[in-house]
Amino acid sequence: MESDKFIINRMELDGIIADIRQETNTLSRYETNNGGTIVLVAEKFYFRIESNLAATIIIDPIDENRYQIVIVVAGGRHGLLGVTWGAEGSMLKRIKNVFLKHTTVF
Repeated sequence: MESDKFIINRMELDGIIADIRQETNTLSRYETNNGGTIVLVAEKFYFRIESNLAATIIIDPIDENRYQIVIVVAGGRHGLLGVTWGAEGSMLKRIKNVFLKHTTVF
């Protein structure tokens, strides 16, 4: 399992979510009714491990200017030794780069 936690400037999330959708095979979105926390669950097939990886992305408002982002990628073990071949780290980096493309990370 690979994970990262960072803070970004608060901005319109629809463009970020659309770009994450392009980086993954499937994406589901869950959010609270009052416009608070958003949870995204994404899946992507990686040929080098012959398996799907799952990513959970939590977008949590801190205040009116910032979001805290938590990304957790899991499921990338393959074979008897449970080698990831870097797939989990690769998916984590791809998703984080989507956020970097749209905003400043603190």
